[in-house]
Amino acid sequence: MSKFDASNQVKKMIKMAKLVSKNKGTCNLPRNYGDLLLEQEKVNKDYKILLEKARNGGASDDDIREWWDSNDLERQVARGFSTQFNAMGWIIERDKGLNDEQAGINLRKAMPVYGNPDDLSILKGDDRPLPYELLFRIDRYLKRVLMTDDKKIGYLNKKELFSSFNAFIRNEIREGNI
Repeated sequence: MSKFDASNQVKKMIKMAKLVSKNKGTCNLPRNYGDLLLEQEKVNKDYKILLEKARNGGASDDDIREWWDSNDLERQVARGFSTQFNAMGWIIERDKGLNDEQAGINLRKAMPVYGNPDDLSILKGDDRPLPYELLFRIDRYLKRVLMTDDKKIGYLNKKELFSSFNAFIRNEIREGNI
């Protein structure tokens, strides 16, 4: 992809994110919305349910605060890019001649799948979707381990032992590596 194409893709993503934010009514959330959610969960059942889903998926209060305190446009763009990268990865796998099922398996081994951790319609156990509240922490982790060859090799070897990238990440969280 050329710089021009990449630039146009980013502009489209931002435009789409603004539209989603406006349509969802989340464009004017306060910058401390994560703090407010954490505070209000004590008295608001809906907030408590929302945060329990994130926590059950591996997110900490710091992850929740970081995700929800960030600008809504930033969250929408991050979600959009994650979805787009997964779609592109699936297309690449299909172009290799794999069927839909095998392309999905390969994609889930290589990339995080975000969404509702309670959605067990396709993925179960540690393979189920990761909550979006983990996205920033996982991005930092990947940058850290992929920066040096020795960490990268160890990461790649260990990741292959798991049924999916999500299962690997959940294990890394349990072991305190992320």
